[in-house]
Amino acid sequence: MCLSIFTPPVGFAEQTTNPADSLRQLIPEQSGAKKVELLNRLSRQFWQTAPDSSLKYSTRALEYAEKMNEPALISDACNRVGNAYYFLGDTANAMKYYQRSLTIRKRIDDPDRLYQIYNNLGVHYMNLHHSDSALRYYRRAYQVSLDAGLTANVAASLDAIASYYQQTNNYEKAIEHYLKALDKYRGIDDTLGLTSTYMGLGRIYRNISSYDKALRYYLKAIPLLKQMDDEESLANAYNETGIIHLTMDDYDKALEYYKKALTIMQALNRTDQVAMVYNNIGIIHDDQGKNEKALEYYQKSLQKDKKANDINGISSSLNNIGLIYFELGNHSRALEYLRRALEHAKQLKDKHKIANTNNNIGEVLIETGDYQAAHQAIKTGLKLSDKIHANRYKDESYELLSKLYQARGNYKKALEYYKKHHALNDTIFSKEKQNRISEIQIKYETERKEKEIELLKKDNQINKLEIKRQKNFRNYVIIFAILVLALAILAYNRFNLKKKNARILEKKNRQLSEANMKLRDSENNLRELNATKDKFFSIIAHDLKNPFHALFGFSEEMYKNIRNLDRDEIREYGKAIFEASQNLYNLLQNLLKWSRAQLGNMVLRPRQLPLKPTTEEIISLLKINAEEKNIQIKNEIDPKIQAYVDQNVFDTVMRNLLSNAIKFTDSGGEIRINAKKENGLTYVSLEDTGKGIPKSHLKNLFSVNNNLSTQGTSNEQGTGLGLILCKELVEKSNGQIWAQSTPGKGSTFSFSLPVQPN
Repeated sequence: MCLSIFTPPVGFAEQTTNPADSLRQLIPEQSGAKKVELLNRLSRQFWQTAPDSSLKYSTRALEYAEKMNEPALISDACNRVGNAYYFLGDTANAMKYYQRSLTIRKRIDDPDRLYQIYNNLGVHYMNLHHSDSALRYYRRAYQVSLDAGLTANVAASLDAIASYYQQTNNYEKAIEHYLKALDKYRGIDDTLGLTSTYMGLGRIYRNISSYDKALRYYLKAIPLLKQMDDEESLANAYNETGIIHLTMDDYDKALEYYKKALTIMQALNRTDQVAMVYNNIGIIHDDQGKNEKALEYYQKSLQKDKKANDINGISSSLNNIGLIYFELGNHSRALEYLRRALEHAKQLKDKHKIANTNNNIGEVLIETGDYQAAHQAIKTGLKLSDKIHANRYKDESYELLSKLYQARGNYKKALEYYKKHHALNDTIFSKEKQNRISEIQIKYETERKEKEIELLKKDNQINKLEIKRQKNFRNYVIIFAILVLALAILAYNRFNLKKKNARILEKKNRQLSEANMKLRDSENNLRELNATKDKFFSIIAHDLKNPFHALFGFSEEMYKNIRNLDRDEIREYGKAIFEASQNLYNLLQNLLKWSRAQLGNMVLRPRQLPLKPTTEEIISLLKINAEEKNIQIKNEIDPKIQAYVDQNVFDTVMRNLLSNAIKFTDSGGEIRINAKKENGLTYVSLEDTGKGIPKSHLKNLFSVNNNLSTQGTSNEQGTGLGLILCKELVEKSNGQIWAQSTPGKGSTFSFSLPVQPN
């Protein structure tokens, strides 16, 4: 367990209001138990700043306690000596004094002191990575506190157990214990405990990609940190909130929180933390393609890392700067910074950084034409990434080696490494897919656990009401026996109270029933999600197969028989490879956008969009495809017509629909694009003179359940995801999409969008 300000182990977290100098001045004036207590408090002051001094004062406290032969004082001093050895890194002596303290505290039967030593032992074993032993002592701390009715200690023990489960990636158990701790902290109005628990829950939900819930808990912690005037923890909360917004591609919000963190860290003169925030801001600009701005912040981060003498930070900053210069086309500066980054990574003996930086250097050297040096760098990265099982870096090495051999003209070796890259990439994708499914299952289990805890609370409330009702009834009977005269009044009061309790009980039962229904709905939704996922992956597998067959088949034919083929045959094979590659690229683009929409990571920025010029741009992109089939595309949209929509959404939907229309329209055909405004909506339609769609296919045309694939009029292959993506994006934009068709005469695809914001 990390002894941090967010989750302080209670055995280590005793607060003191006197500075060390003031405490030292008081020592000569004290004697007996007060002197032992004062020395223990003074030892606490030096835990993290001067552990040797902490050991000196705790040892003196133990000597005085032993002279007094007072078991409670001896156990306290032994605990303090154990803490001092803990911070000195002497685990053997720390365990020796903790066990001595534990033996005494068991004998004197002091629950509060027992809780402290059990908790300290849990922290100690957690830092030794003996997780089973750590959990055993945390549970003992919890049980002894529960038996003694020490609510604050019970809450802190639940927090510690939750932190243990979090570190061992058992998120369901961690959330369960954090929520229980949260309930206890609320009961005793413990601000520090609430903050610690909110931050813990925020980190867990961030780890399982439940970003909305993560933000909810961070935003609960932030005002409490302000209330406690804990500036450093507040800055860390701002930084972590910024990371979540960056993950969600909400760059403006991410920048807002990073700047808040930066202001505080600068005021606190935390140079290393300032460097970290500068680096995060650089990443925002890097992701947005603002290379010059990203370079500015990476340089600032590097300056602060140097000032703080943070070798790890320096290595990361140098690597990021090198990559920016590579993107800017300045290869010499890129190599300069990347080689400096490599030297620092070697100094750290960080094998992951060394492998990654070697790959980066190799990529730059390929561009400069220094193939021998590039080969050496990439091979070094490959060897190291294979040794440490870093598949991402290994996959990158394979891809770079394929690119290198292709540049050298050694197509056989290029193909060999491309196949290795492709195979490993499939393995990584499968693992990521499995991780995503596991994440969904964890989300489901954690949400179910939250609902169960809420239901238990309601059951507890109902039980308390029932007990209260029974108690009132007993009192009424006693009063009836003592005072007959008050019978009518008491009976009247009891009748009213019974009605009130019945209403409350009925309300609670109704809430319980509704909660059970929601839980069943959640289970059904998860089953449907798994079924949809299976169908979706079958579509991907089906649509990946054809372009890859074309790529491998035609490229292999060209590779083996290049000398026997004439120009027309080469041109024909090249065209087939190009079309397969283009089809594969379209599939991956649609898959990326569809997955981002499904995960809730797509940020829409709707605006008033004129449709005619935007449609003209899309027509120009597909003009070559239409001209090859002698198809006329007529843009008949009124220039005045607009819609309130994100331009990327409109471009993606229109491009997919127009591409499909060209695909299924015969040579010499015609496609007409129209738009109209009606009842606050803009309706867009694409009408083609193609071969049409059978009625049996229309109802499943926009569904993942539809895994039918149809060739175009010139045997073109589709991606299979286009219409599914169109439906997803249109509905996210508050619109609808539909199709009408007559086989043999053509089809009309239409969709609606709002004219104004809702």
